Amino acid sequence: MVKSKLKLIKLFIVLILLIIGFQSLTNADDIKDFEIEGISIGDSLLDYYSEDEINKNIKHNYFTHIKDKTFIAMSINDVFFQNYDVMQFVFKKNDKTFKIFGITGGVYYRDNINDCYGRMEEISEDISKNINFIEEDKFQDRKMSANRGKYSGQTFFLNKGIISVHCYDWSDEIEKKNNWIDNLRINIKTDEFENFLQKD
Repeated sequence: MVKSKLKLIKLFIVLILLIIGFQSLTNADDIKDFEIEGISIGDSLLDYYSEDEINKNIKHNYFTHIKDKTFIAMSINDVFFQNYDVMQFVFKKNDKTFKIFGITGGVYYRDNINDCYGRMEEISEDISKNINFIEEDKFQDRKMSANRGKYSGQTFFLNKGIISVHCYDWSDEIEKKNNWIDNLRINIKTDEFENFLQKD
């Protein structure tokens, strides 16, 4: 795996889920100020992975419901991740620099979904207290279509982007069918990528 030296002039604001929550979030309000596993919106994936690794881990089935094919995603399980079981990175399909427009960190909860809800509340509270968000949306137990289960979470709208924290509680049926696991997800997205997700 290819990793570059971290940019010293960058404001490092690290989202740490499993150890101490958020660090140094005082008055942050730009989506590019945030990191997951040391990676930020606007970075090039080539600073962290080789082009072969990126292409090998591209998932072609994430945005099949959207006619516009501007964006594509890569998912990876990396033994070097400190706080996440899986990460997803979103970039433009024909961009050879692999500039990042969306980052998701996922943590699996195989035994107790209540642990997920507890962690979600801690992270959401840290965000709420320490960043300058424009608006927020909080919800509980929204049902997913086709008996897939339910999800709860909170979304924070920032300057040029969104941070969201969700717990996904899959139905027993869908867990058995697709081998899915209940999980916590934290998402960082640019407005451009979020607008893409709202398309038909």
